[in-house]
Amino acid sequence: MVDYFIPEIYNRIETKKSLQTIMKPYPQALEIERAVLGTLLLESQSQEHIGKLKKEMFYNNDNARVFEVMQDYFVKGKNIDILTVSEKLQGLAGYITGLTQNVCGSIHLGEHIGIVIQKYIQRQIITKCSELTEKQYLNDDIEESLSELEGLNSELNGVISSGYSLKNYFELIEESKALAEERISNRQNNVRSNIPIPFSKLNETIGGWQKEDLIYIAARPGMGKTAVSIVLAREAAKSGKKVFFFSLEMSDVAITDRALLGETSINPDNWKLGKINNAELNEVDKIAQLNSNLGFYIIDKSSMKASEIQSLCRKERPDMIFIDYIQLMRPEKDQQNRNYELGGISHKLKEIAKELKIPVVAMAQLSREVEKRSDKRPVLADLRDSGELEQDADIVIFLYRPAMYEEGQSNVIEMIISKHRNGRTGVTTIQHNDYMNKFYDMVDEQTPPF
Repeated sequence: MVDYFIPEIYNRIETKKSLQTIMKPYPQALEIERAVLGTLLLESQSQEHIGKLKKEMFYNNDNARVFEVMQDYFVKGKNIDILTVSEKLQGLAGYITGLTQNVCGSIHLGEHIGIVIQKYIQRQIITKCSELTEKQYLNDDIEESLSELEGLNSELNGVISSGYSLKNYFELIEESKALAEERISNRQNNVRSNIPIPFSKLNETIGGWQKEDLIYIAARPGMGKTAVSIVLAREAAKSGKKVFFFSLEMSDVAITDRALLGETSINPDNWKLGKINNAELNEVDKIAQLNSNLGFYIIDKSSMKASEIQSLCRKERPDMIFIDYIQLMRPEKDQQNRNYELGGISHKLKEIAKELKIPVVAMAQLSREVEKRSDKRPVLADLRDSGELEQDADIVIFLYRPAMYEEGQSNVIEMIISKHRNGRTGVTTIQHNDYMNKFYDMVDEQTPPF
């Protein structure tokens, strides 16, 4: 369709950007398609979801052929597994076996099916709109085109609504009970169901980083947002998790320096000036070896869109992500009102947390309005002024350093939990060293730094 369409309207294209838009590849999610098929092949209990899909929803032809056989067997009540499907598609036996190497698991199957359907709908819209665009350039009948648009709208709304599954109260109670039993079992067997936070009081108050939560850590400049976020990300990775740190302001080397020096006895000023000795270099080597298998990834790219982060995370499947910071992110589309732009970014970050079932922690800069008050401690209204982020957040933590405004309160950071959708709010306090790269619980000043 696209190949014949471009020559026909080439002379009507006003800008190179318009031509590039037409030449973009169709929306697709090939790895997600493979993961869905692999799960359906291996987990018989997941095959009840087959009815939500059609073969044409798969972009890859081999994937569509495999699903067509599975759908046929499902309707006929036949057994669906690697052997039965491979027997039917003998030329694809090796490909079918490979599908089972990338299984998403039934717990994520619903989300992945939703992505396959979403890409299918996008392709349908693009194809139909391309056809109708060409017709209008040829002065075709407007009423007929409008009728086709209405038909497409009805068809795709039907596809969307068919993907919903209704659960009554009893079913949801059973699901909630099963999750509670899982948490009990995890606690008894000392298995972590969440990602731990290195500051004990904060960890106790919010129960660690929870799946699907969007957390904002917000403050005025100089309060330690980046420094604290680096420590939180590094320690989350040390608990065995795959953690992505998106730095939109500092380079990956600068972030690494701060994380590294927080684990050594090296003076940061000497590190920058090259005034370190062999013993200190050996200390760096030791830290490097200890962290050789750490799943801590730093991505430094300015002006990222939330959709770019979402795309990368869909592919790489991290357990948690940090973003420093949201005001440096680029909106999906430019608007005259920056608050609306930030609100759109925030909605997308919450979508990422829910879709991938991971905690998303984003730093946020507060406006100068805080400085105009006698009490400089931030409140939720200050966050609301920064793009109405409060409504999307599950947890909002403000950082406040009394030493910035008061005497006798040096090297202390108050962590003010102003919003906690599923638990308590309150204030916890931590200490830091002069370089703000080592942090301590206030409970015991002798506690080793994180």
